[in-house]
Amino acid sequence: MPQRENASHVIVTDSIVPGNYAAPVDGDGVEVDSGDATTVIVSFGAAVEAGTTIHIQDSDDDITYADLTPVQIPGIDSFLLGPDFADPNANETLRWAYVGGKKYLRVTLEDTVTNTDAHAQIIIDRLFRGPNLVGYTA
Repeated sequence: MPQRENASHVIVTDSIVPGNYAAPVDGDGVEVDSGDATTVIVSFGAAVEAGTTIHIQDSDDDITYADLTPVQIPGIDSFLLGPDFADPNANETLRWAYVGGKKYLRVTLEDTVTNTDAHAQIIIDRLFRGPNLVGYTA
């Protein structure tokens, strides 16, 4: 069976740009309500401080955010890290599905006091939108 084209219906946006963080960081809010499926990817480099905690949050207005629980963002990585998403490993990439109904989603990192390499992306899949996508070519 031939490979299916994927690039024209997937939007990848950084919530936390790649970098080394020495203080807690609130990622940028990403508008996700235009998608059919949303995935959160958080990657860590060689430096990860013990006690680093990941928060995945949603919002209606991109101002007031609330933490999500593992039930709201299913995936194996919700259970590997436990309910507080704490202490990721160095050189680890984690992923979650978002099944909520809010307009915005972001990633925050807490307890990052001295040295953590991190990058957080939100992937929006508009699989069922077909030619209505920006940049779509038949």
